[in-house]
Amino acid sequence: MTVEERAMLNHLSAIAIKQEQLLGAWPSSGFAVLGCLVALAVPLRVCRMNLLPSLKRELTLSPRMPLPAVFHNWLGERRLAIEWLIGNEFDNSPIDWPSFWLPAPSQPMPTEPSLPVEALLHVTHCSKAEGQKLWQQLASSDVGSWLESLTNSPDTGTCHQPEALLAAEKLFYLPRNTRETALWWLYDNEASVWVSQVHYKLAWLWQTLALRSRGLVVPDSTRAWPGSPR
Repeated sequence: MTVEERAMLNHLSAIAIKQEQLLGAWPSSGFAVLGCLVALAVPLRVCRMNLLPSLKRELTLSPRMPLPAVFHNWLGERRLAIEWLIGNEFDNSPIDWPSFWLPAPSQPMPTEPSLPVEALLHVTHCSKAEGQKLWQQLASSDVGSWLESLTNSPDTGTCHQPEALLAAEKLFYLPRNTRETALWWLYDNEASVWVSQVHYKLAWLWQTLALRSRGLVVPDSTRAWPGSPR
């Protein structure tokens, strides 16, 4: 290993440790590498990566086997990545990242009243049967009503980081080196469908709130303006 390679590796390790402190979980390799390159102001073109893998489990997967994806705080990584993209002046961003921007989640016509996004935080106090029903209800809840309530919420503040969304991040990842967890839904094959849908909704909400705070929206087609909102 050359001196330059060793220096880069040490820099990458330092960035990952700092990111872990911000995220509460060890960063994904892609996010850590991007953080390292962003710190060096290297112009980047990122393809086929949106920092939001599916949390859906196969029905045949052992209930004792976690998905590799649940060891990373994807909502937190996207929250920090948005700051790289639009935190100051977008024209100065060194990242061209079309695949980052999420389209609005598609959802069927709700068959019952939508739950508020804050209801998600009650899942830790539910029995498993109650929790499965809650996840299903949240997955079918209207994301538009969530956006409206968060847009008008007094806790949105100048940083545009609603407390409910920040608190919800901890529901979707497992800390490293933990043998036991109360987050049973990350091991539940049936509930994982709803969990993954809610996870996507929250990521889209973060994105939309951040863009709206700066008077921006995601283009109808990423081809219209590759890598950027308008």
